[in-house]
Parts: sequence; C-alpha cells; structure tokens
Amino acid sequence: MLKHKIILVAALIALLWLPVGVIHNLVLERAELNQQVQQQIADSSSGPQLLSGPLLVLELEAMPVLSTDKSSVQRQYLLQQPDELQLSSEVQTEQRSRGLYRARVYQSQHQIKASFTAIAAELLANTAAGQADAPRIKAAWISFAVNDSRGFTRLPQLKLNGELQQFASGSKLSFLPEGFHLPLPVSQLQQAMNLELSVELQGSSSLSVLPVARSSRWQLRSNWPDPAFQGRYLPLQREISPSGFIASWQSSELSNPAGLELSRCFGQPSCKALTEQAFSVSLIEAVDPYQQTERAIKYAILVIVLSFAWFYLAELLSPTRFQLHPMHYLLVGLTLVMFYLLLLSLSELVGFLAAYWLASLACAFLLYGYLAAVLQSLQRSLAVTAAYLLLQGLLYLILQAETFALLSGTLLLFATLAVLMLSTRRLNWQQVWQSQTSPGDGN
Repeated sequence: MLKHKIILVAALIALLWLPVGVIHNLVLERAELNQQVQQQIADSSSGPQLLSGPLLVLELEAMPVLSTDKSSVQRQYLLQQPDELQLSSEVQTEQRSRGLYRARVYQSQHQIKASFTAIAAELLANTAAGQADAPRIKAAWISFAVNDSRGFTRLPQLKLNGELQQFASGSKLSFLPEGFHLPLPVSQLQQAMNLELSVELQGSSSLSVLPVARSSRWQLRSNWPDPAFQGRYLPLQREISPSGFIASWQSSELSNPAGLELSRCFGQPSCKALTEQAFSVSLIEAVDPYQQTERAIKYAILVIVLSFAWFYLAELLSPTRFQLHPMHYLLVGLTLVMFYLLLLSLSELVGFLAAYWLASLACAFLLYGYLAAVLQSLQRSLAVTAAYLLLQGLLYLILQAETFALLSGTLLLFATLAVLMLSTRRLNWQQVWQSQTSPGDGN
C-alpha cells in the first residue's frame, strides 16, 4: 500500500546512508594519504621555512663564584637585536606530483639588511682590561637561522660594512640550530655594523619570518594566487590577483615581543612561543578537492530525501496511477550515491570543478535513460533529470559560498519545504491513499 511505502522509503534512505558513510571515510583516507605524500616530498627536499635573524650573540664570562676549594667561572649569553631589519623576498612556487598527489614547493630569494649599534663601552672596557671580577666578552658572533638548512640551494652572500665575509655553518642557537653564523673579533664591536645578506632558500607549504629587530619590515612578492596569511600579525598591505600576490608586514619591539622571547628561549632545545610572533604565509590550494568533496557529501542526505520525496508525490498525484517499486527507489538512490564516488575519483585527476559537473552529467544521463523506461514517459524522465541538475547546480553554489554556506543550505531547505507545503495544502491525504489503494495492491 502506498501509505506504507513511506516507511519503506525512509528505511531505504537510512540504508543508503551506509555507502555514503563509506565514501566519506574514503575521502578522509585519500586526504590523509595526500598529506603523507606532501610530507614525503617535503622530507625529500625541504619543509616549511622560518627565517630568524640576524642576531648578535655575545658570550660573556661572568664574575667568579668562589667555593671552599676552588673557583669557577660562569658563562652567560647576551642577545642583541638589530635596530632595523628590512627583508625583501621573491617566491616562485611550483607543483610537484607523485602519482595522483601534488605538493607545493618554492624557490625564494631574500635580500636582508640589518643594522647594529656599538656594544656598551663599559663592557668593552672590562674585556680590554681583562678584569676578573667583571663580565667580559669571551666570543661574539652574528647568527642567522632557518628551519631546514637543506633549502640553501646556493651559498648565501654576507657583507658586513660593505665587505664580503666568510661564515661558518650552524646558527649556534639551540632552539633553531640550522643556519650559519659569522664569528666577530671584539674590536669589531666597537663600532656600528651594517649587514647585507643575500639568501636563496627552497621550501614547501609555508614561509615565515621572525621580526627580531626593534623595527622590522618584510615585503613579499609571489606568483602563487592563493595565500593564507596566518599568525598574530597580518600584513599591513596586500594585493592578491590570479597572477600572484604582494604583501608587506611591519612591527616594532613594542608591538611584537620577539626579541624578549628569543632571550627566554636561548639555551632551550625548542621554543614554540617564537612561531606565534612570526610573520607567516601559507601557500594553500584554494579549491582542495578532498575538502570540497567532504563538504559535498554532507549534503547527500538532502539530495536523496528531495529526490525520493519528489517520486513519492509523483506517485500520489499522478492521474495515470503509476507506482514505483521500492527497488526503483533503491537503484535511483544508488545512482545518487555513485555521484560522490565519481566526484572523488575524478577530482584527483581533473580538479573539483570539472569533476563535479562530469559526475553530475554522468548520473543525470543514467537517471534519464533508466527513468524513461520506468516512468514510461520521456517528458517525465526529462523533468526529473532537469530537476536533478538544477539541484546539483544549487548545491555547487552553496559549496562555493564558504562564508554563507550554512545560510544558503538553510534557505534551500526552507524553500523546498515551502514548495511542498503550498503544492499539497489542498490535498486530502486520506482520500488520495484510499483512492490509490486496491485489493490487489502488492505495495
């Protein structure tokens, strides 16, 4: 009986939710595998880069500490920030593939200028006099650190007061050990220092700069069209276009306590607090096929329910008294579910947009051919197919409206409910069920 079929239809919807859940898990597995491949590509080249420095580090011999039998000398380290730090960076991004999966890597060029004031005269005087009861400088160096030193495609060029310098590997910073440092004679500390640094660095996924100076500026230009600016400090200016983006950051020691955090972190094996103070940008993929497919699957129940509701009302209101068997509902439902599997598999090859419409058209043609025979009417089959494509188009617009996706989906549901209520407001359900029921009715 038709009035009992609504229970069967509800049961079929619950049954179809099982393959939808399987496809959803498959999307999550493929997304995780994509992340693993990106990590493998980063491990085989170089990972996300964080640039820190240059910093002036002084190793001091402190006052002797006397004990009962001997005296020992304590050492401490003094970090001096640059007065000004200016960075100008150019980033060229490319996609590298491994099978069906892609990762973003970049080649970057950085022009860095920093200036340091002379060291306090009292400390230099103690060092020159060699006083045993006062702090004196034992060693000094300028440190420059990065996350992954494999990214140095060429040797950096470092000039101090206009003269080219030879540096040593390793930053000599415990929390960021990779990089290089420039040993300095104590005599060099008696005057102000202007440093110029040219660095070529390879990385992947993201690029960050730690503003270590009292006044720091960073200007970045890239050919990647989808940047995601992260962290506590967003760029003051930015221009984004299909050909790339330009962004600039600026901060002072009053607004960004990176220098204070550096002093606290010195000597520690790691320092997560520093990443919060960095200027950072991620080179994301704006249309992630796995994320978009996962969002589309969340609307699967809506597509199935609306399709089955249309079929059920068509049965009730049809003047020709045609009836659909539950198997017809099941096969149509499986076609609707197959769309999401096609979407996932095609999006890995041709991207989400093309995959969405290829999968939609494939399912629409299948529904048209099947329903033309089941409904025994090309006109009805065409109407169902057109309604399915219209629904897919509306859902695609909802998927693209990231900020207003919930509102758009809610309005679609509200509009659907309003149409159903208005179209059936004068319908006598009891009379329709009775008129559609016959003694030989096997449904």
